[in-house]
Amino acid sequence: GVYFTRTWCGDLSYASITNIGLNPTFADRTSVQIETHLLDFASSIYDQSIQVQFFDRWRSEMRFPNKEALILQIGRDVESARSYW
Repeated sequence: GVYFTRTWCGDLSYASITNIGLNPTFADRTSVQIETHLLDFASSIYDQSIQVQFFDRWRSEMRFPNKEALILQIGRDVESARSYW
């Protein structure tokens, strides 16, 4: 599902949105994927440790008919996260 989260990178925290699931739009996976998007963040933090705190579940995981429909929903999810914070 999709969750409203807050992510810490060192001493700084950022509003974020996190998806936990199988990414059914792109493949029939059997392993769970976790993806966190930090709002208004433009740095590279690959290979760095972060902490993610979960606040509320926004919606269940969904399968979309195509990539474009998924991108539209992600935009709506991000706007909802902005309203949440």
